[in-house]
Amino acid sequence: MEKGQLKAKIKDFYPKNISRLEGKAFNPVNLAFMGDAIYESHVRRYVVLNHPKMKVSDLHRLCIRYVKATAQSKAVGVLHEGLTEDEKFIFRRGRNAATATAPKNTSIVEYKRATGFEAVIGYLFLTGAVNRMEDLIEKAVRILEAEKS
Repeated sequence: MEKGQLKAKIKDFYPKNISRLEGKAFNPVNLAFMGDAIYESHVRRYVVLNHPKMKVSDLHRLCIRYVKATAQSKAVGVLHEGLTEDEKFIFRRGRNAATATAPKNTSIVEYKRATGFEAVIGYLFLTGAVNRMEDLIEKAVRILEAEKS
């Protein structure tokens, strides 16, 4: 397969980004589902790059400190004022959405706030606002790092 054919095949595999209007109409739980995966992936990358010699079990424990609902809730509490109106709208929809899963080791309020944050991350990813998404993820990690110190 030639390079051009491979690029075309990859492009066909991933549909184009959705519009902001389409993103606002998306099921917020689906946005949170996507955002959860993206956020954890970015946190894992951050942790691995900053601790290249750490054992996998320790990397996992460290990642949990950033991705658990309690941590996400704290981060979004600080970030909320800096969100755009669209992001606040998505956050509210995610926070208020009915979810099939119950929180483990956290309050329902923290769990719902974390779901709202994940919905924002998913929305930004699916609409192609990757720079903004990465900025929010970096800020969230920095907030949690500062708290740890």
